[in-house]
Amino acid sequence: MDKPSFASFLSAPLKSLELRHSSFRLFEDVIRSHIEEPYRDLEELVVEFDDHQQLITELILKHNKLKKLWVTQTYYMSGRDNSFDRVMIPGLGKGLFNNLRSLYIQWGGQNQDAGLEADHFYIMPESLAAIYEISTLEQLGLRCAKMVRWGEYTEDTFPIWLIDHGKLQSHLQNLKNLKLLVIRGDTYPPRVNEVFGHRWYYRSNCANQEDLQTTKDHPELAPFVQGDNEQTLAWNHAHLYRMLEYARGYRKVLPKLEWMLCGQRPMKFMEDADGVIQPHPVGNDMDECKTFIGRVFGLASEVEIAHLKD
Repeated sequence: MDKPSFASFLSAPLKSLELRHSSFRLFEDVIRSHIEEPYRDLEELVVEFDDHQQLITELILKHNKLKKLWVTQTYYMSGRDNSFDRVMIPGLGKGLFNNLRSLYIQWGGQNQDAGLEADHFYIMPESLAAIYEISTLEQLGLRCAKMVRWGEYTEDTFPIWLIDHGKLQSHLQNLKNLKLLVIRGDTYPPRVNEVFGHRWYYRSNCANQEDLQTTKDHPELAPFVQGDNEQTLAWNHAHLYRMLEYARGYRKVLPKLEWMLCGQRPMKFMEDADGVIQPHPVGNDMDECKTFIGRVFGLASEVEIAHLKD
């Protein structure tokens, strides 16, 4: 699209807008004009955060009537930027985005001044504090992109977010309207072969003695796991059990939670025979639910409830 066509497109009274990183590079002055004169009716915004940090941040923060926001920090910015966590995300808090119902944030990797190795990630305190303040949220997605390693003619990816669910729960407990929670890119300490570290959690899927015991103690989960051999089956079984336990923890502080994803296991909350709301696995294998997430958090979509009843 040439510049006049792009300017004409942006001149419409838009309610939804998606801008890729190339748009900021090619049409900076056109986009800046809509910072100086923000859209009155813009409700949904999807943007990629790269070298034009200040411009992108200003565009987002000028449109504080948004109902839905999806912002992606490109992997290229991992370890090269601190404004994403120091300026952009904190700008969403303090009651400034009181119309926001849906928020999806993807980090490219570690913050520039986090003091971590490239294969580690945690959400900065400033960002967690801002998210805590957006009490209007009904759906929230948090993702860290996987670390990319290039070999000869190959590309490989590894998860780097060694997540602390207890800490995250404490920072989300103010979101009492939250119905849907997505956590992607999370990883955990390996069960065996600890020398490989958390990056290899999903690959070194060999069960330890605790996993084998969990499998025996919770036979009710057997229909919801797969595996090519006893070790893999037990690992998947125990992994699912741990994710369900984490889900219970979130439901305790988020009383309206209906669906969540963590550890690549989607789960819905259902009432059991005793009338107690419990997490229930969706499917019998790992699934990052990419299509569903894109549909629910992306443009021109509503929070979908039908899948919860399947």
